[in-house]
Amino acid sequence: MKKIILWIFSLIFIVNISHSQTSHIVQVGGNSDVFTPSYLTISAGDTVHFQNIGGFHNVNGMQSTYPSNPASFEAPASGVNWSSSWSESIVFALPGTYDYQCDPHVPMGMFGQIIVQSIPGCTDSTAL
Repeated sequence: MKKIILWIFSLIFIVNISHSQTSHIVQVGGNSDVFTPSYLTISAGDTVHFQNIGGFHNVNGMQSTYPSNPASFEAPASGVNWSSSWSESIVFALPGTYDYQCDPHVPMGMFGQIIVQSIPGCTDSTAL
């Protein structure tokens, strides 16, 4: 019985390692009012680090703006000055397509999209 339990824990450990999370960086603003990259494909469980590199910007991926997003997200967190240098890390656990925008620069076309692909055999949906 102990060998079976040890085998199960070993298998879980190997599966978790094989589906390790990856970090991605999206630069916000700078010399132009864009997200770089503006389109990103990631795996469920990956982290996206949004970094404001200059200017008055935010990241609005709220379901009130994009009802088809699997979950809401925003950067910087509420209460942070958009014009300051900020960085926000968000883990995307739910597969699907997430659209987002910079609210002050919508007329200039400052939009982005993250496609989150599911990990085969993973059904965890406890996070964003």
